[in-house]
Amino acid sequence: GMDALGRISYSLASSMDSWLKQGIEEHWELDVLRELRSSVAPELRTRFAAEPEPLGVSMALTLGKMRDWRSTDALAKYAEANAETPDARTHACLAALGLSRDSQMLGRLVAMAKPLYPSEAFTPLAYATGELTRHYAPGMNDEIDAVFPDIVSVFAALAADKPFEHQCLAVDVLRKTGDARVTEHLYRIFEQEGAEAICPTVSLEIGEQAPELVVATEPFRLRVIRGL
Repeated sequence: GMDALGRISYSLASSMDSWLKQGIEEHWELDVLRELRSSVAPELRTRFAAEPEPLGVSMALTLGKMRDWRSTDALAKYAEANAETPDARTHACLAALGLSRDSQMLGRLVAMAKPLYPSEAFTPLAYATGELTRHYAPGMNDEIDAVFPDIVSVFAALAADKPFEHQCLAVDVLRKTGDARVTEHLYRIFEQEGAEAICPTVSLEIGEQAPELVVATEPFRLRVIRGL
């Protein structure tokens, strides 16, 4: 089914990253992934929003796993249009943006952060933002670099705004930015009320055999320190 196609796409895209890092641009796995992107992804893009929810969710996640920039705009548009009343498909689109590794989407994710806070959809949004910042090398793109001050200011503000579980996620995003501007905010966050508590483990269902670990259990203040 669709979950199986997603798992295959995920595996192929991960392999492709390894081949490209080794300077190998021609390999059968790359050929298969390119074929999926050109022949299967367009139909998924047109259908994922209208299909019954379980299938639409699976289609959205599969699009993310194919890591095709032509799909991320459609995923972001659905999430933006449904940010006020996020459904399971919204969650899937946000998670898929993280799976896509398309850092061009960071600005759109940051713009959705406050509207989605503190709904449950903030979890996949934080996951996606963390994944895209973690896999982006600063200095590669001026437009993406220009989003980082907004990531820092928005998530630093949310890290001071309960519920606690979402504060934990906001700090995790700050940590994954690797941006020096987080330091002044983290000193303040370290001293805020409730900072002595323990952040819980957070996972996401992304259609794989096991949930995707977003972040493991750790003391809030230790998480802050690790972001410095």
